[in-house]
Amino acid sequence: MCFPRPEDKPSSSQCRGVVYKVGCVDCNFMYYGQTDRALKTRLKEHKRTIRVGDNNSKVAQHANLFVHSINFDHATIVDKARNFHERLLLEAWYSQRDNNAGNEHIDIPDVNKSLA
Repeated sequence: MCFPRPEDKPSSSQCRGVVYKVGCVDCNFMYYGQTDRALKTRLKEHKRTIRVGDNNSKVAQHANLFVHSINFDHATIVDKARNFHERLLLEAWYSQRDNNAGNEHIDIPDVNKSLA
């Protein structure tokens, strides 16, 4: 199911094949990402990129440039999809709907942006 009802959305950090969001403690910055692995594993990777100053990571760039803290303890799963391409589309869709999103994503056609 590509667009599940809200009550169908997973909430566990052990879930796999998810689209997630994580925000900044100090400002409105929001990062949307996707992973096929457990969310907990992906969040550990984000934390490591901040620690080592990896500028290839948008999360690390934001945290280190502005000396802000990312709220990993309140990361939220916003959707779930088994297929990689579905997750990429969902990541882009959520990112484009959020004016505070600071991540790069694929472009989606204008016709799909209005889906809710």
